[in-house]
Amino acid sequence: VATLEDPRYVNPAKFPNTVHNSAAGYTSIWEDLRAFNVAVANGNTGALDAVVSAEIFLRAGRADAVALGGMEAMSELLCAAFERLGTMRGAPWLGEGAAILVLELPGATRVKRVLGHIVGAATAFVPSKGANVLMASSEALERAVRGALDDAGVSSVDLVASGLSGLGAYDDAERKALCNVLGDRVTLAAPKAIFGETLGASGAFGIAAVLAWFEGAPVAPIVSGPAPDHVDTVLVTSLGYYANASAVVLRRA
Repeated sequence: VATLEDPRYVNPAKFPNTVHNSAAGYTSIWEDLRAFNVAVANGNTGALDAVVSAEIFLRAGRADAVALGGMEAMSELLCAAFERLGTMRGAPWLGEGAAILVLELPGATRVKRVLGHIVGAATAFVPSKGANVLMASSEALERAVRGALDDAGVSSVDLVASGLSGLGAYDDAERKALCNVLGDRVTLAAPKAIFGETLGASGAFGIAAVLAWFEGAPVAPIVSGPAPDHVDTVLVTSLGYYANASAVVLRRA
């Protein structure tokens, strides 16, 4: 309307639908969710960063349970932007969707059936020298993984639900970081090979995949390392496009 007619004819009542937290706002209205309402926007790491945010609010007594997750919607403009930047060449495909989990503190009784425990989480940002807008920071992911493992009190995991997507520079940076921390024999699975590159929702889909593995679903697709005999502790990783990275450790209930 602003382009074809005049900004004066734009309906101000429609403005709330244009901001990035409108989906969370409408969900809280429809489902009668109270307490806080926060939208974490941080690229690929958004869903895993939301885990850290949720824990802060839960431990502060702001809520008894939190609906937590990630969502992403594709559009022609977004695809065109990635094509112009040259970042999506070689990726399997773009995806869209949402995955929502319910998170509560240990000992709470709101959730009737617990699927898994989040026992560690960390995030990191390590920009490289230069003025590149997009950069794959292996050091950031290495710091995030070490931080999540320290937070969980473990030194190894049964496998990694990685963020590998087919993007050469980013996949190389992720493999390097995971190898430095966990060794070259670590088993890597790639949920994005199933769900596609879902950007801000990818961490939530990674957690959802892990919960399915805990419930007996086959671990797939495994892209490197041996198939695990058991799946009790899993690391979920997200490597951002902007020198940021996040990691979460989950344990079987």
